[in-house]
Amino acid sequence: MQRTIAINGTRLDKVRMPLEPYSKDTVSSQSYPMSEIRYSRDEGTLRLVLPAYLSVELYRSGILPQDVNACVGISIGGRPVGRYLVSDVRYPTWSYSPFGRVTFTLTRVLQGNARSRRATAVAARSSNR
Repeated sequence: MQRTIAINGTRLDKVRMPLEPYSKDTVSSQSYPMSEIRYSRDEGTLRLVLPAYLSVELYRSGILPQDVNACVGISIGGRPVGRYLVSDVRYPTWSYSPFGRVTFTLTRVLQGNARSRRATAVAARSSNR
């Protein structure tokens, strides 16, 4: 069984995306199982590979902040692993599914002020280009 991953306390496999209703009196939603959510970690970096629709929903719902200076708390398998900044977002060059997958690179933030967090994220973005 795959380990769950959560951003700011929200498990990614529990995010419900509203769908177009198939009839007047219905409410429909979709979520992705952990088998569709990939991640890897190395020292100071977390890489998430997510279905594109889930990626859009994470921003739409505010689970991932649009503020590049805002940190998010990450948990893996129910255990906190640290605070991270989104340092890079990459779109697919080809499609695994009709809408593809998006790769997020998150950089771990050590205790400190917002200015040092921003510098860490800028450095990470520069190294990815």
